Amino acid sequence: MIKLATVLLLLATVLTALGQSEDDDYWSPPDPETECGPGEGLQYSAMLLTTKCDDCPIGQYNFEGSRVDECMSCPIGQFSSTTGSTFCYSCEEVLDRPSTTRRSGSTSVDECVDPDEIISNFAQATVTIDITVAGKDFCTGIEDLLMGMSNVIPWDGHFSQCSVTEDTAENPVITEMTLEVTLPAKFAWYFYSAVNFVDVHTQVVSAYAELGSFYAERMMRYVNFLVDMGELTWLGLDMDPKMLKLDGIELRGFEASFKGHCKYAPRDDDYLCSGEPDEDKDAFPNNYYAVFSVTEGKLDCSSNAGRIKLRNRIEEKDQSTGIIPCQSRNEETCELRFVECKEGNVYIQVTQLRKGDEINIDMEMGVNDAEGKASWTFQDGESTVKFEASDMRKGCNIQKKGMNNIDDLTNAFKGLDCISCGAGSFINDLGVCQKCPFGSWGDDGVHCNSCGWQFATPFWGMPDEGKCIQTNNWEEVRDSIYQDWESKLPRSAGNNFFELALTPTMNMCGPVHAKKDLDGKCLTKFTEEELIWPEDMNFNLEEWTLEQIICSGSKQVSSVFGQLCRPDWDKTWEEVFSALFEPDETDGIQQLVMDGVCFVLKRVNDLEVADTSDDCAYLEKDLYEMNMPVDLPSLGIDMGVSEILVPLFSEMENLVTMNFGSFADAGMAMMESMGMDDMNALVGWDTANNLRDIGMSVPRAFRMSRFTFAAEYDEEQFFCKDGQAKRSCDSYCDDDSCRRSGEDIGIDLQCERDECNNCAERFFYYEGGREVEFERCASCVDDFDEEIDNAVLKRVFRNNVEAQYVCNDGWVPEDCNSRAKCDYSSGQNNIEYPNCIRDQCDWPKSVDMGEFYTDWRNDDEMSPEMCPYKIFQCYEGYYSENGDRVECDVRDNFQVGKIKYPECKWFDFDDESNFDEDKYDGDDDNQGEVDGDGCYFPDLIDRGEKISDSGSYAEYSCYKPYVMTPNRMLMMGASSSSGQLSNTYSTYYNIAFCSDDRSQMYFPECMEPEEARHCGLPKYIWNGKAVPFMFLRDVLKEETEDYERQYFDDATMATMKEVVDGYDSQLPDEMMPFMAQYFCDEGYKMMKTMRGDMGWCRKDGSMEIPRCVRSYEHVEIMFRLVNSKEMKMTNKAGNVFGGVVQAKEVIGGQNPDELEWEYGCNDGFNDNAAGAICRTQGFQHGAQVPVSKKVQLLKAAGMMALPKSITDDMPSSFGWTNFACDHDDTLATSESCKASRYGDAIADKGVKAMCFSFDRMAVKCFNDGDFGIEVDVSFSKKKIICNAQGSKQGSAIDLGPLNLQVKFLVDDEMVADTSVYKKKKGYIAKYNFRKREFNCVRCIIHTDGVAIAEGKTCKDE
Repeated sequence: MIKLATVLLLLATVLTALGQSEDDDYWSPPDPETECGPGEGLQYSAMLLTTKCDDCPIGQYNFEGSRVDECMSCPIGQFSSTTGSTFCYSCEEVLDRPSTTRRSGSTSVDECVDPDEIISNFAQATVTIDITVAGKDFCTGIEDLLMGMSNVIPWDGHFSQCSVTEDTAENPVITEMTLEVTLPAKFAWYFYSAVNFVDVHTQVVSAYAELGSFYAERMMRYVNFLVDMGELTWLGLDMDPKMLKLDGIELRGFEASFKGHCKYAPRDDDYLCSGEPDEDKDAFPNNYYAVFSVTEGKLDCSSNAGRIKLRNRIEEKDQSTGIIPCQSRNEETCELRFVECKEGNVYIQVTQLRKGDEINIDMEMGVNDAEGKASWTFQDGESTVKFEASDMRKGCNIQKKGMNNIDDLTNAFKGLDCISCGAGSFINDLGVCQKCPFGSWGDDGVHCNSCGWQFATPFWGMPDEGKCIQTNNWEEVRDSIYQDWESKLPRSAGNNFFELALTPTMNMCGPVHAKKDLDGKCLTKFTEEELIWPEDMNFNLEEWTLEQIICSGSKQVSSVFGQLCRPDWDKTWEEVFSALFEPDETDGIQQLVMDGVCFVLKRVNDLEVADTSDDCAYLEKDLYEMNMPVDLPSLGIDMGVSEILVPLFSEMENLVTMNFGSFADAGMAMMESMGMDDMNALVGWDTANNLRDIGMSVPRAFRMSRFTFAAEYDEEQFFCKDGQAKRSCDSYCDDDSCRRSGEDIGIDLQCERDECNNCAERFFYYEGGREVEFERCASCVDDFDEEIDNAVLKRVFRNNVEAQYVCNDGWVPEDCNSRAKCDYSSGQNNIEYPNCIRDQCDWPKSVDMGEFYTDWRNDDEMSPEMCPYKIFQCYEGYYSENGDRVECDVRDNFQVGKIKYPECKWFDFDDESNFDEDKYDGDDDNQGEVDGDGCYFPDLIDRGEKISDSGSYAEYSCYKPYVMTPNRMLMMGASSSSGQLSNTYSTYYNIAFCSDDRSQMYFPECMEPEEARHCGLPKYIWNGKAVPFMFLRDVLKEETEDYERQYFDDATMATMKEVVDGYDSQLPDEMMPFMAQYFCDEGYKMMKTMRGDMGWCRKDGSMEIPRCVRSYEHVEIMFRLVNSKEMKMTNKAGNVFGGVVQAKEVIGGQNPDELEWEYGCNDGFNDNAAGAICRTQGFQHGAQVPVSKKVQLLKAAGMMALPKSITDDMPSSFGWTNFACDHDDTLATSESCKASRYGDAIADKGVKAMCFSFDRMAVKCFNDGDFGIEVDVSFSKKKIICNAQGSKQGSAIDLGPLNLQVKFLVDDEMVADTSVYKKKKGYIAKYNFRKREFNCVRCIIHTDGVAIAEGKTCKDE
């Protein structure tokens, strides 16, 4: 405690010295210099001739914490229809379907459109981003990297400019960049929407960027403080935040534009399409190809950056004089595009921009005029290249034809053949035949067509619309008569296969030279003795610094190599790489990683004593150049991954001509711009600059000497013979969906999912050894009338023989039955329809201080046997004591409101005796005080804070570990029934409000868990909510006149009792819920607890609740137990109760059959986690056990020494480690359970995380975790046998050492006692039954006079 107090005192002193008061939060950012609140922005007032804060207009908003006084436009896909908005509504969330807007700043839901309305007119689009940054130069030294990477970015992505100027008004440096990328239609719109989101928030980005220097300074000073305090002395840092130059950076623009490459000319108002309306919709503009030859200077066509700079020079539009006259600013009748650079020639396409402005190409080029030939210059750094027109010809696409590829143009310019591109292709902007992009198709060889928003293609170059595969049918399912969410489209079953081969090459000369410079610098700071590498690599951090360790490792590289890799390590790269795919059984992941490290270290070690002068000119190339060829085996990828990976890797072949040294140049330029170039001064190390140089030498030494990629598309992988898309189906089949009659009932019917019919169930049977299709499943789908007397069809159930109808207004289902049944046994499909009768329910006309807002007709999930009901809601500040549902029991003479009439009321606060005035009168600083205008809700309450404020009420949250508790006076007022308690708790869970006359404030409480006696079960969880809440008296107290219980079915009641029994004598507060049932919002899937959709409070005050996630985020952990027989964990019946654990993690729609089983490592494993595994096997509890010696010996003998049934599915490596749970009532997916991927643990902790065969996770499962005694009583003529067997956690307990006393009774007469115990038979007493009349014999086991177990047997049993 004294040490802690000293540290805190010193910390306070340091913070004070830094200009901080002791009460300030060191890490809190400075308050923004803003005037306006959320929903406001500075607006110009013509009356006041100045700006003032005013509500944001419609279509704009300003959120809390934005740090700006600007109203921002709602991003694309969102809208705001009210002024003063603090957020914008999402079109998709409001309309519950895919939806977006055409532009930002939308003001109404009417501007939300189906995405197909945007992308249906084009197959690809160009997104252009114009970026303007003030305050720093982000081009000088960086431009070569941007331009070089531009030749690698797929989808024709490239930086078309990067320039630096100075703003003469304010004199900051201005950087301007432009990025263009042409993407498939849907992908382009996603990208454009994301960029637009940044665009509308540029000022917010700048405001938060200003905090960069603040937090950098705080962090550096904090690290210095920890070093000075001795906590991190081994770092040896003395950081100087004054070196940084992070201030003054401002994002002034991030403007995005979108132009679809429309198949036809767009409408006048369609700004998203390029081109102009034209009567001839298929007309192509005139285009020509021009050749310019180098007349002065040298043209390097092999440089990625050089090619893009040349392209930008040619395609530049904003210039006073173009390359040819028609491109100039005064003319602008043509557009130029870079085609190719080859052998001193540049090939350029010249395209006519407007019809009527015909291009006289002879005049433009002047190739027939020796003195008037078009000429231009290209400046690349200090190099100047001059060009002159040398040749030209007309293009192909005026004939609706194209070139096969660019080589056709450059190899035979005069003899160019124009070809029809063929189905699946289109003529691109360069006049070349190109495959239709992913998500599109083309059948005319000229244009491509978009498949649509909810479709995709398995590959590019699709020739017809039939190759578009639907990926989402959500709306169809929602609107169908089945409303069967299991009918959602499964994912495509097909895979494309690709081969990738690359060879990274590293010239180690540069890094080794930089390392030798580091060694020299190290010797100026440390002595040779101080740099001796410890033999056991055991560094005492009280004696060593990190800088010293690095210097030692660099100077003693041979010692490091010897310890890490063994001196005789000499594997080739081929051996290292092949081990990744064919690992040795003795090698783990760590060994594979270490081999990669050792391969590099060996080369450094070999060059340590070699003559590396003159860039290793005197050495054999193989000694200093590392080639690391990678030839991946053929790998399969689905069409979603293919859409990204195939275009990406196809363009990355240009990595071979990439100058990777530009990464180092850009890095140094950025460091200099940010004030981080002098690392010695920045961090306080003498060697930091040398380490920087080593880091920069690596990209300068790197090149990609080979990169080839080939992707193969097999139509049969994706499509069935009938043209239907193949789907990935799970193995589950619902046999009940095929109803049969007559002789068909006796058929052994089999079921499987049909991959060629959207995974529909297919039924068949075997006859004479052959498979026979069963097509006689009963179906009355077409027989159910859309309308019957006074009712309409609501949905047909999946069995096809039952349906549900909803009665018209003024009518209700007789006997509360709305189910229609089809009698299919006779073959006539006679349907028994429900009957709707006149609505004689005496429904309330209104609700005092509330309103009805829906009824049973709008409930999509309503059971066909449910009685009609209406649901109401109370006005703000009011609550219902009797729930929110009014039901009419048609079966019981139309009785309405069995849970009383709807009533909304304010709790009666007039009785002041109900209140603790000291707590609620507002005198406390943390409780509210009523101001002169009404209610006031403070930002803080005891142990909690405000999270929202509507003016009439406010919501609060509690700091951990305190428990949110609704106002107890409200809960007391609702204590006459658990229905009232549930509604009140739900309504006022975390609400503060004031009384009707606004004279008194009432608050929820944040209580200590022990004081609260409940866990604060939430009403809302992410994407879901609780309905209803369960209370203690629902379980422990029978319904009386004074108290009404909620009704729950037997299964739910049993679960509630199970939870209550776990509390022992520590029962929770009966006015607070101990359990709740949760539901997920539509479109979300539940991650369940061990009790399904139930959440509950534990005895220790914690809670376990389900989660709601998107289907693609849903995780299921599958377990199985193996080696059970060898570990003697099967009972006599062969049932498994323990073994070695294997697991599969199934995410989203993955097919479990396609995943491998993985072992778990028992590092960090605990019994609670074992219980989570055992619960998936049908047990209640579990415990971890070591792998048996027999299994260990079998493993050591090799895989083939194990039984084949085990080795078939046995993985070769661990998948998980550090699996632990905090409680023994969870599943593995609970938030109270944690685990690490084995590979991540190795990467994080190295050898400390390694696991071996004897570390495999193993469990023992059982149902009762507490100590218990099972007693079996039997008797013979002369003795009574009380066979008592003790157990705990599934293990037998010897009762002998416990010295228990046993009393034997015949009927109710004690006839003997004993404490002698035999393991197999238990307790035995001699007694002669020959002359005794009796009925029952029993034995009672005691300890210290207390009965703890008994058994009984009777003759009549």
